[in-house]
This record gives sequence, structure tokens and C-alpha cells, in this order.
Amino acid sequence: ALGVDSIVGFDRLGGDRLLLARDTFSALAPFTSFPSSAFAIVNGDDNAARSPYLIVYNPQSGNLFYNPNGIDPGFASTADGGGKFLQILPNSMGTSLTPLSPSVFQLI
Repeated sequence: ALGVDSIVGFDRLGGDRLLLARDTFSALAPFTSFPSSAFAIVNGDDNAARSPYLIVYNPQSGNLFYNPNGIDPGFASTADGGGKFLQILPNSMGTSLTPLSPSVFQLI
């Protein structure tokens, strides 16, 4: 199962990146770099579980999800590691979140 981390003040425009380990995010293991087709933005956390994409972001909550079972209900079994794994929070000055895009992800 994935733990849930949080990041305060993530700055995509400033060069911040999110590193995803292939052995943890095993559905991404076949790729040499993060495929843009694996990422989607949704409105509402409930929609993340129904998304066909592997990495799903809800900008309203800041929650980032791993969805290895695609459109099947839920996020897969606990053994598959699906579900919420990160919440991106505004910085301490309340600056709003920078929208995520596939370019912020790097596979390691």
C-alpha cells in the first residue's frame, strides 16, 4: 500500500518535479519516461477512481492518485498500491497551487 505524503508550495514553473519509482508504481514500469497519456486532471476525488489514467490529479483538493486498475471501480487492491499517494498544498503565504502537467513527473 502507498503512504500519503504532502508537499507544501510545489512550484512546477520553478522546476519542482515529482519522482515516481517504477517498483512502487508498477504499472509505469514498462516506460522509459513518464508517458503524457498516463496523466489526467479530474474534478472531484470520486472521479479519480473512475478514470482510465494511471496518475490522476484533483486540483481542487490537491490530491494525487495512482489508479493501476483503470476504469474498474476503486483504485485496485491494497497489494497493487492504488489510491491517494500525495496531497499538494499551497505555500504558507496561501499562494494557489500551480497546475500539474505530465512534464513534472520523472520515473526512477
